[in-house]
Amino acid sequence: MDGRAPAGRSTVADSHVSFLKSMFLKIMSDPDLYGFGRDDRRSRWHHETAEFRGVDNGFAAVLDFELAERKTRKEHKKAERAAG
Repeated sequence: MDGRAPAGRSTVADSHVSFLKSMFLKIMSDPDLYGFGRDDRRSRWHHETAEFRGVDNGFAAVLDFELAERKTRKEHKKAERAAG
């Protein structure tokens, strides 16, 4: 994977992928992405602030965090549907 969008498609993240040596995690429907910066440190690109922040956790911890976040979002959506 070279971090480029398919021909004819582009994402906001595409312009920032060049700041990463390699991307290692992209969550579907989330423009933020994880990768290794030029300093070989794990980083997360935050689309709202357009900046990279170092990530001190290993891959397994990052994946656990993202899965927990997904579960929280799913439960929140279910509660919204039930309420309205």
